[in-house]
Parts: sequence; structure tokens; C-alpha cells
Amino acid sequence: MKLLIGSKALKHYGPRFLSDAKRTWDTDWIGSYSAFEEYKGSLKLRKMIPLNKGKKVALFERNAIHEFEIAWSDGVAAELLEIAKSDTDVAVRNGDHYVATPDLIFTLKKSHRYLKDSPHFLKTMIDYRHLRDLGCSVPDSLKEWYKRRVAETYWYKHPSLKQSKKDFFKDDMVPYKYDHDTLHLAVKALDRPAYDYFKKDAAEVECSRELFEACDERTKLLSVLEESYVLALERSQIPAPGVITPRQSFGIALSKVCTSISSGYWRDYAYENYFKVLEMYSDDYMEKFRIGVEKGIVLEI
Repeated sequence: MKLLIGSKALKHYGPRFLSDAKRTWDTDWIGSYSAFEEYKGSLKLRKMIPLNKGKKVALFERNAIHEFEIAWSDGVAAELLEIAKSDTDVAVRNGDHYVATPDLIFTLKKSHRYLKDSPHFLKTMIDYRHLRDLGCSVPDSLKEWYKRRVAETYWYKHPSLKQSKKDFFKDDMVPYKYDHDTLHLAVKALDRPAYDYFKKDAAEVECSRELFEACDERTKLLSVLEESYVLALERSQIPAPGVITPRQSFGIALSKVCTSISSGYWRDYAYENYFKVLEMYSDDYMEKFRIGVEKGIVLEI
């Protein structure tokens, strides 16, 4: 059995479900190993590339790309195939295969929208929001399955803010040169870094949701913007100057802020306000950093 998912499946239900009708779409499947072998044999393959943990494979023809997730018997994808056979809220039969419903595709997008370092981060966000705006939701029959899919997708741990600053930064393999908090002092837009308005008393990194919710909208947005500036400096512009532009560094940093450097309410807020923060961007953060170093505001570790 194989299940068509992604944009090719959405086209089955009409163009309004597509976030960008002009985009060139890949063909995405979930299926058994036997279905994978049969499907692979029907293509004029140029190459195959394994994508993650032996579950997904990219198949390349001359002018087409196919992505096939193999539903091994002990995984949640195999559970999904069984549900899809009998639940029309999840999939419909179409000849020799099944086609995912918009609700199922929304469920899949939702399950991996925070995936770390995903090359499809922005596409997933746009598609997820588009389907949500159309009223798509997780079907009742998939609510427990969705939890298992999320647990399988995020196989790594997200950082906890309930720890010291030293412990928070110790395992991320970044060659830090400057103190994180003093970088925030250099790029801040207000009288103090935006995060300081909702940081818990006496805590080094842990923040208060209650204090965050009490902040005005600009302060909330600045907290995301400033953290992205600091990450762009720490992980790109300082250790590897000139390799990519400050704006490119910022874009990568903002995607990390929206997905993997934190979790919970603040990460959710950053994700939902990605485009607002992007509009606030300015190359001035580099000049602020330079001035901060010159004036002794930015301190070396």
C-alpha cells in the first residue's frame, strides 16, 4: 500500500488548497517497503539519496523528484497506513493508491513544523498556515497518532531554560568568543534587552510566561529580533566573517529561534510572528556590535 501526501495530494482536492499554485511540486509518498520497491522500479532513476534514519528516500528522475517514506512495520507510519484504509477523513482511494486528505496533510505539516535545521522550514510554515486558514485540523482518529508522530519526529531534546547560562550553552558546539548577555546589551532597541522584561528574578535564562504576556507587542517582537541578531553574530558573523551576508546569517538564526533553540510559548510566539520579525530586520546590528566591542559593552568570555 502507498499513500500520496504533500502538494500532489492537495491538488486532488482543488487549487485552493495549494499555498502556491505556480510552484514545481515534488511527489511525496508514504508506503510499505514492497510498495517502495515496486514504485522505484517504475521510475527512470538517475540516483537515490537516503534522507533520515532509513525512513525516507529521495528518488531523482531527469525532471522529477520523488520522496518516499518507508512505513516499517514497527513505526508510526505503518499505523497511519492502517488508519487510512478505513477512514475517509484521513485518505480516499484512488486507483492503486490512497490520497491523503487536506486534514491529514495539515496534521503532517503540524507534526514537523518545528523540525531542527529543516531545509523546508519556510515552505512548511507557509503550507501549514494556509491549510489552517482554510479550516483544516487534526482528525479525531489521528489525535493519539499525532502525539506519537511528534515524539518520533523530534528525536532530540529541545533546550530547557530551567538551568544556568553555563549549562544552557555547554553542548551546542559553538566556538563562543563573547558573553551572550553582553551581545544582547549591544543590539538592544530599548533601555535594556527585550528578554529582560520577562526574565524571572534571579534566573540567568529562565523567563516568565506571565510577564511575557504582560509585555506590549513591540517588546515581544523585539525579544525575537534581538535573540536572532545575537545568534547570527555568535554562530556566523563572529566565527566566520564574510562567508555569508549579515542578512543571510539573520535568516538562519531566526529559523532556529522559531524551531530548535527553545520550546514552549516563546518559540510558538516566534513561529507565529516570523514575518513580522523579518520586516523589522536591519543590518545595523553589525554596527551596534562593533560599537559595543569598542566601548567595552561586549565582553569576551
